[in-house]
Amino acid sequence: MYKQKPWLKFYNGAPESIGYPRVTMYEALMQTVEKFPEHIAYDFFDYTSTYRQFARNIDTCASALAAPSPCLRPRRASSVFMPPINWGSWPA
Repeated sequence: MYKQKPWLKFYNGAPESIGYPRVTMYEALMQTVEKFPEHIAYDFFDYTSTYRQFARNIDTCASALAAPSPCLRPRRASSVFMPPINWGSWPA
C-alpha cells in the first residue's frame, strides 16, 4: 500500500479519504448557515463574522459581480482582492 501511496504512512490512523457531500461550496455554506447562523464563521485580524453575515457578504459580492458593468464581461479575466482590514471601521 505504501509503495503506491507513500504519504499514507504519515496519516497516523486518519482515514485515507473522506466522503464529501456532492454539493457546491456555496450550497455547503448555506447548509451551515441554516444549522449555525449565529456561530462564528471566521475571526480574522480581530474581525469576526457569523455564518449568517458571511453568507450576506458573499451574496452582496456576487450580486455586484453579476451586475452589468463595462469592466466585467464574459470571457474577460478579472480578480477579486480583499485587503486584510476591518471593514467595520472603513470610512463610508
